[in-house]
Amino acid sequence: ASRVFSRDEERLAFEEHLNQVDLSCVDHLYTQHLVAQEITCPPGTRLTPKEVCDLHVFSCNVCKKVFKTQSHMRLHCLIHTDLKPFTCHQCDFSSNAKGNLYTHMRKHTGNYFKCSRCSFRSCNRSHMAEHEATHSSVRQHCKLCSNDYNTIKSLVNHVRKYHTTPAGKRYLATFQTTASEHGCPARLPPLQSQV
Repeated sequence: ASRVFSRDEERLAFEEHLNQVDLSCVDHLYTQHLVAQEITCPPGTRLTPKEVCDLHVFSCNVCKKVFKTQSHMRLHCLIHTDLKPFTCHQCDFSSNAKGNLYTHMRKHTGNYFKCSRCSFRSCNRSHMAEHEATHSSVRQHCKLCSNDYNTIKSLVNHVRKYHTTPAGKRYLATFQTTASEHGCPARLPPLQSQV
């Protein structure tokens, strides 16, 4: 895997820059809950047999997602705002996601992901994976027409655009089912939103 920063000094300076970001501005978007747990300790341990252990969890007031830490909760809440607190210290790029800023920094450091079969390069790991699939001899065949595609993503885009019938929607649903059967989150939006 390609590192974003070649030198530790660059990485440390960038991380220090990130540590200056104050996310307390989203604190009104979540609720902290105290969950008292009673734990039983085996005899002979230094703790009393029954001891109460406080657990704090945080729930989003907008979408009800729950997180164990305040820092993860704050990062999540940014998606419900127009705030983009993660700013590049070298240009005017900003984002609401820390990971997007790390990806962006590859443009400045020049540490791109490089295709092993051609001159293509990308600062985004998933774009590189999609690109590398285009070199595969395996073709994705549309079951509704005679078209073939290099990637499943291309096939899904084709089905969405050209097969808007009920049969096309059922076929599209098979891609969502396949992803969830393999333990992958379905990356396709729910079918209702495609109508």
